[in-house]
Amino acid sequence: MPPPDPILFPPFVEPTDSGSESTSLADGAALLDFGQRWYPFGGGAAESIFVEFGLSSSEFFGRLRTLLTGPSSRGMDPAVVADMLTVCRKRLWLGE
Repeated sequence: MPPPDPILFPPFVEPTDSGSESTSLADGAALLDFGQRWYPFGGGAAESIFVEFGLSSSEFFGRLRTLLTGPSSRGMDPAVVADMLTVCRKRLWLGE
């Protein structure tokens, strides 16, 4: 079987310590901040998410869910994390 087309299936590249990690941390913090501000209201409008992050709602809530289930959520109120995860699951289920 021939190898997959690298344009359609780019190879996975491990993150490096070349400074991009701090950008990732900043992006994660911004996602968490937005999520905390908007979870009581259903997570925020798709338009606001796109304008702020350049992501579809599904991409945003998928990334936010990953952050909330990982070490980034340490120090957050567990009840808030649970409520934010509920919003993520709902928005992902709705496909918004």
